[in-house]
Amino acid sequence: MWRPSALWLAVLLVSGASVSEATTSIPVSTLTIKGIYATKPRDSTLYCLLGSGACAVVDDAGRADAFIAQWLANHPTAAALPISDERHPPLMRGMAMPREVFVWIEDSQESLTLALVRQGFYPAAALRDAVEQYQLFRQPLSELNNARTGAFDIPAEYRPHRLVSDADYRDRSNRAVTAEVDAKRRSAGIWSERVPHANDARAAARKSREVFPLEELYVRGIQAHRIGDPDAYCLIGGVACNGHWRMSSLALGEDEFVERWLMSHPRARAVPISGQNYKELREGPMMHSTYIWIEDRQQSLNIDLIRNGFYRADVLEDSVAYDQKNNGQLGVVDDELRRERAETGPPLRFITADDYAARTANAALAEREAERQKRGMWSDARLPL
Repeated sequence: MWRPSALWLAVLLVSGASVSEATTSIPVSTLTIKGIYATKPRDSTLYCLLGSGACAVVDDAGRADAFIAQWLANHPTAAALPISDERHPPLMRGMAMPREVFVWIEDSQESLTLALVRQGFYPAAALRDAVEQYQLFRQPLSELNNARTGAFDIPAEYRPHRLVSDADYRDRSNRAVTAEVDAKRRSAGIWSERVPHANDARAAARKSREVFPLEELYVRGIQAHRIGDPDAYCLIGGVACNGHWRMSSLALGEDEFVERWLMSHPRARAVPISGQNYKELREGPMMHSTYIWIEDRQQSLNIDLIRNGFYRADVLEDSVAYDQKNNGQLGVVDDELRRERAETGPPLRFITADDYAARTANAALAEREAERQKRGMWSDARLPL
């Protein structure tokens, strides 16, 4: 999802870069593309159809997913051209953060990237690359005394790199602006007069009750995007999905573990546990998030995350239990929370109380096993902070 300027600044404060390499086009036939997210087998790189930071947190509403899929089906020989790359600084020493590459997808004279702007799915600003975003971030800092800027700047080794020439990038940016002008003239998509995507939460809530196959999901760590679904999906409970931020385990290797598990269980399915409406901004649109378990018969990715020491068992507490423990008490004394609750409604649990109790008990057993075996966060080794 494209972020407004304030959120772009938050992304840029933790954004970084990797060593630049020669730019070569990637045949889309070698990529697995789900909405704006793309991956390659045996490659930890995040390929993204939008600009800087858009894929670091899995929160795109998926409104262009069907359009993207149809365009790709009509252009089987299309290629993805890397525009810029960045790598986020690790949260702790020893943690390897994935490289993120912003790509334009083209087939001869036709461009999927420009079509996303021309059809009103995204503004031209969503196609700013990591380098331009970094330059915008640096501009106000350059006006300060040099001795004071170092504490705010991104370390040199994590600064983004442009993988095309500056002239090529300027040309692409100008074409994106032209495409936006055309979209506004036609009142297409986000430029229409109606309140954009006002019914996203309602549509997401309807879909979120279904058990569905893994192939419909793009999963990165504990966050997931379902193709064509504005819902925010998470593998842990509470309010982990509510907002443009990413929660990571303090144990190393979480993303790699999840990726290996999913590759080993291609027939797994997602089971919705609970869901809730929420608002990021008081006057903003209603949004919806769903807490899911990913299972393959008797095996569960959620339980295996606990068993291998990536999280404590209590992170699998669903939004209903979390609400009863926290927001229920606060709402009694806070008028603003009471008004918000009246608008969003309470969270809902989609499984029976007995099923939920059994899952909670299994999570507790998995935590005890992880602690006994000193795995992950239970290891005797000090965290490399």
